[in-house]
Amino acid sequence: MEGTIRALLENYDRASSMRLHMPGHGGALDRADVTELSGTDDLLDPRPAGAIRASERAAAKLFRVRQTLYSCSGATLCIQAGLAFLVSKLPPDAVVVCERRVHRSVLHALALLDLDPVFIEDPFDLPPRADLLIFCGCDYYGRIPDYARIARLCRDRGILTLVDHAHGAHLAFDREGELHPARYGFDLIVDSLHKTLNCLTGGALLHLSSDRFGDEEAAYEELKHFFRVFSTTSPSFLILRSIEDALVEASRDGKRILETERALFARLRERIPGLAAAPDGDPFRLVLRGSYDFEKLYFELSKRGVFCEFYERDALVMIPRFGFTEDETNALARTFDELLPLCSAKRAAAQVRTERIETQMTPVRKLSLRRALLSPGVWIDAFAAPGKLAGEVVGAYPPGNALVLPGEVLTKTAIERSGRSRIRVVEETEIETGRDYR
Repeated sequence: MEGTIRALLENYDRASSMRLHMPGHGGALDRADVTELSGTDDLLDPRPAGAIRASERAAAKLFRVRQTLYSCSGATLCIQAGLAFLVSKLPPDAVVVCERRVHRSVLHALALLDLDPVFIEDPFDLPPRADLLIFCGCDYYGRIPDYARIARLCRDRGILTLVDHAHGAHLAFDREGELHPARYGFDLIVDSLHKTLNCLTGGALLHLSSDRFGDEEAAYEELKHFFRVFSTTSPSFLILRSIEDALVEASRDGKRILETERALFARLRERIPGLAAAPDGDPFRLVLRGSYDFEKLYFELSKRGVFCEFYERDALVMIPRFGFTEDETNALARTFDELLPLCSAKRAAAQVRTERIETQMTPVRKLSLRRALLSPGVWIDAFAAPGKLAGEVVGAYPPGNALVLPGEVLTKTAIERSGRSRIRVVEETEIETGRDYR
């Protein structure tokens, strides 16, 4: 893969002696920060033979999919546009099914599109009728579902699919992509490059992977239409260049980098008690579990300049940069050798089991996603929220998954686990008593 976007920006920079166009800094802040001009191309309406379209086509070949679209507004834009595209292919009475643990950006997109799906705990727990399945691929914890089985089930039943694979873009470059959903023929796949590759924040990809939509170029144009519906009209060329740079690096060196990291992290797991990889999961995600005080550990690490992605009651999640070195691995191991004895915590197994059971109780839902999110809301102290209806996605961020969905009754256990001090609830006048949206 070559850097056609980088070349375009370099050529424009050499040719421009005076910039009488946006942005207002005129190149003073960064010479590559330009706007959509006849000499620079337009991400939302790229020229057929231009640099952006050439780069996207090269990316599609790299991921072995039919089309790839670049996003400078993160995976959120890809999810919004992808869902709108798929819904446009469905009948009015279609049944949309969504895995409950999806990221809040999926829930917000569903609300914006006025969709109120059937929520399921497991992608295999499909209702008798399902027309579209939205589910989570590789997640914050490195867990990877059985893609082959899900793909086979959906193909046999004619179900359209969208995979929120925001945490696994790097897996396309490891061992022929065996852990990436592009291998399995799902319809649309979202990759968030900035999470696991050397890309600026906001860089993401939407892949059209299946052949179910006829003319691929026509499908690409329709997807671009939905990108224009939701995207900023001024996508950043700095992020756009970073997307391409990250893919160029991964195409040239990704296999070598990941082979090195795989060996480093395997040794790290042998050395650090509780640092176990998820079975059949992402070998490059570091998740520490065990009898530790994770809050104390997180902040002790921070004092030493080691900032992790997030912690919760039962885990510490770390996302090493793409290209993590042996020296960095050894330094991390020494830090854990020092801190883990200081951060041990004994908690009764029965207590942990009880907490998990309580959070998995059947939720009580009274309002649709859209109505709960867009109706007038009131912000109240969390201690007063149990029994009221959530007017937002309630859960810790990160990871951004819902403990309580908008429109569901808030519970004391879920509120405590979210760590929230204030919560948006739906105004009482907006609640129609007796109506059940389940």
